[in-house]
Order: sequence, then structure tokens, then C-alpha cells
Amino acid sequence: MPLFQTDSKPMVIVCHSLGGIIVKQALCVANKQFHRYRSIVNAIAGIIFLSTPHRYADKAACAVRFREILEATMGRGSKVTNAIIEREGTILLDLADRFEGISLRTPMLSAYELRESRISSTPLRPKYQQVSTESLIESQY
Repeated sequence: MPLFQTDSKPMVIVCHSLGGIIVKQALCVANKQFHRYRSIVNAIAGIIFLSTPHRYADKAACAVRFREILEATMGRGSKVTNAIIEREGTILLDLADRFEGISLRTPMLSAYELRESRISSTPLRPKYQQVSTESLIESQY
């Protein structure tokens, strides 16, 4: 019998930014221990990732984006060294590989802003502005 039970109502997971990384890690754990988390995994009707970092085409692009993410989350004045970028980037890439390796039959949508906007005094950088239209198209079928 699974450790966790749901009442079979479908759930949609909506996650933003680094919260999406936490969701990916949780789903990797749930997949590895499927016998314990079966009812939860089976209840997931969809996942919406909002501004969640996934994977980038090359290692240089990854390093730049990971640096920007870490600097944004660590606060102003924090120094992010190349060693930190390498270590944390390796962890995130490993998670991306593991997440891509699990077989979820769940529709997923990944969305990013398409235009620059301002929140408080911090402008969002165009580097983060993408939309995964492939996921959007797939989720409609």
C-alpha cells in the first residue's frame, strides 16, 4: 500500500523559477520510489513551469544563466565564484538529465516572458524570456 494516498482528484502543479527545480527533484524521488508515491504521481494531471530554468544549448550559456540565477537569489553584493557556478551548475544539469529520464505521462507547459518588464526596481533580463511552444502545442492534444 502506498505511503501517501490521495482521493484520486487530479492535481495540477504550478511552480515558479527555483520552485520548479524543487518540483523536478520531488518527481525524480517519487519516480524512484514509485511504490510509495504512486497515488500522488498518478493524480498529477499537469505541470506548469513558470520561468523555471531547464537546460541550455551549451555549457557556456548554462554558466552565464546559472550565474545570473544565483546572483539574483543570493542577494546584492554576493560574489558568485566560478567554482560555485561549476558546482551548482553540475547539480542542476544532473537534475535536468534525471528529470528527462523519468517517464511521466503528464502534460507539461514551460513558459517564460517574451518582453522585458520591471518588478520593483529589478528589470527582468531578456535572456530569461522564452516560451516553450513545443510544450504548449503538446499540452493541447
